[in-house]
This record gives sequence, structure tokens and C-alpha cells, in this order.
Amino acid sequence: MKESQHTEWKENWRDEYLRWICGFANAEGVLVIGRNDKGVAVGVKNAKRLLEELPNKVRDILGIMVAVNLVTEAGKELVEIRVEPYPSPISYKGEYHYRSGSTKQMLKGAALDEAGAKRILGEKVGEKVGKKLTRNQQQILELLRHHSLKRIGSARGGHWEVLQ
Repeated sequence: MKESQHTEWKENWRDEYLRWICGFANAEGVLVIGRNDKGVAVGVKNAKRLLEELPNKVRDILGIMVAVNLVTEAGKELVEIRVEPYPSPISYKGEYHYRSGSTKQMLKGAALDEAGAKRILGEKVGEKVGKKLTRNQQQILELLRHHSLKRIGSARGGHWEVLQ
């Protein structure tokens, strides 16, 4: 068993792992708490508390819902966080993360523009070449190309802001 594009293992929970959940929300995947880097179940001491706290923390900070499950393996309790991809970009405190291979990447510059354009327009921008874009789609693409559009807040409670 190995970590992969859709699977990440952590021995203990840290709030910084909300970035990994954000990355999975922009791709998809599972974060397992209580498994070491070799894939061995080591368990997590506070599993029941995490089952109660994590869904609310993810909702309040990222504005998304995730499935948080208790899994028992080799007599050890693990917490599994399943994240489905969201149709619009998800940010963690204004940062956009994405899962690529077995790493978490922070999207910046052109990568953020392309990812944002794909999510906002609901399809690959390249597939639109030779087809007519709506006026709104043209304006969004133009703002993204000039780094003039920024997501403020979560997908549910946030909004897009045009920068000067």
C-alpha cells in the first residue's frame, strides 16, 4: 500500500492538514489520520474527538462538507477523511492547493489562472478555442490572465473580488 495522487497518510492531526483537504477538494482524495508514511496503522488517540471536530472545522474554514469516518485496522482506530472534488475552486485562507502525484501543490501564477478558468467556466478553456465564448466568460478569462481576480473566503460563503 502506498500514498498516491488520491491518498495521503498522517500519523496525527494538525490544523495545517486543512491545506491537504483543500487540495483534495480541488482534485479528490482521502486523508487518513493514524497511519505512518510506511502505510502501517499506528492509530490515533483522539479519534472520537476528531470525528466530532473535523467536519465542523472543515465546513467553517473551507466552506465544504467532507465525510469523516472511523476505521479500525489491526486493533487501531484511524480517521478517514473522504473529499469529493468541488465544481468551483476551494481555497484555504486565500491559498489554492491541488493534489498532484503524491504531493500537495500550492497553485500560483499561470497554474492558478488555468485551474481557476477551468473551474469557473466549467470546462477546459482550450476546448473553447474556435467556439464563441459568452461575454461573461471572456471577461473572466481576461481577469484571470491579468491576475486581477481573487477568491475571498470559502466556496460557499465567499466571493470573487476584482483586484485593481
